[in-house]
Amino acid sequence: MKSVWLSFGVLLLVVLLVLCNAGYVNHTVKNMKRMANDLPLSPDSGTEAQLDNILRLLDSHEAGLGLSVSFPLIDRVRELTDSARAYAQTGDKAGYASSRAMLIDAISDLNRLEKVTVKNIM
Repeated sequence: MKSVWLSFGVLLLVVLLVLCNAGYVNHTVKNMKRMANDLPLSPDSGTEAQLDNILRLLDSHEAGLGLSVSFPLIDRVRELTDSARAYAQTGDKAGYASSRAMLIDAISDLNRLEKVTVKNIM
């Protein structure tokens, strides 16, 4: 009977850790998404600093995100942020707008699997 209670305790611990991780990822992605949505539609003098802030946030949370988010998704966000920054530096409005839109989409992909849906369970 002790092994049943021990197994139940371990199961509860694992479920709690999964829920905590999902909350952490969702909170971090929510902040990144807010920062990306605050980027201007057309690059201005403060755009590069805003993109640097997104990269700093990503750098500071990369280890935690890496526990459940795949490296290619994290790397994609980093590359799109760098791309938007380069377009902002050169003043390429069309390239910047495209990179900005793809960046917002990529950030949304970071927590796609952290939601409880039938598709994610199967």
